[in-house]
Amino acid sequence: MHVKHGMFRPDAARPDVARPDVARPNEARSEATRPGLALPIASRSAFTLLLLGLWSTGLHAQSITPQPEPGLWRSEATTLINGKDLQAALRTAQEDMFKDLPEEQRAMLSGALGNPPEIGVDMECISAEDARNLTNPEKLIDSARKDMPECTLQAEEASESSLRVIGNCTGSDGFNGDMHGELTMVSSREMRTRFTGKGVMQLDAEQAPKQLQHMATGEPVNIEHSEKSTWVSADCGALQSSEFNY
Repeated sequence: MHVKHGMFRPDAARPDVARPDVARPNEARSEATRPGLALPIASRSAFTLLLLGLWSTGLHAQSITPQPEPGLWRSEATTLINGKDLQAALRTAQEDMFKDLPEEQRAMLSGALGNPPEIGVDMECISAEDARNLTNPEKLIDSARKDMPECTLQAEEASESSLRVIGNCTGSDGFNGDMHGELTMVSSREMRTRFTGKGVMQLDAEQAPKQLQHMATGEPVNIEHSEKSTWVSADCGALQSSEFNY
């Protein structure tokens, strides 16, 4: 979940940020990535960004309902860049990385990491306080302002359980261009987000998987990202609650 749970973070579409060789299985997302495409989730999450747009247009008296339940959440994401599946490209890069290693190094890496993380799937722990903050526009906008200084957003349409936002991002790192985002709270145990963007992606070609290095040339990109997050359990087990930048 690209920040907060189930919410799309523009940086999630960056292959130099989501590199399989630095992924750690089932760990809470660190949020140390760069704002880039700031929608964000984030950048904390699409949820943050969407509510930021709501706040910025004077609709801050409204909040999206229902409030998500605290506990363990599972998010599944699909990202298409110019029609190409980003998750599939990263899975191929991950397989190639292991395949190219000497057998001894491959065994050591497998022992250290355990099973490779499932690309496109994330587990996140949401505390009761986090759940309340996710529907608090004032707290969310404070977080978004810290994380996404290079994006401007405007609410396009709002309803009780969903919000649509349009915006533009400019900067020297990440995504530059126009974007449309939508968040839908299906229930207290399910959230869905969708993001589309048209522009260019600024990234380091040396760090990107070879399948996507052409993006470093500054050619136009069309991004389509969809994410479905579902509540799994009230008990997060060993997974720690996520840290929001409030």
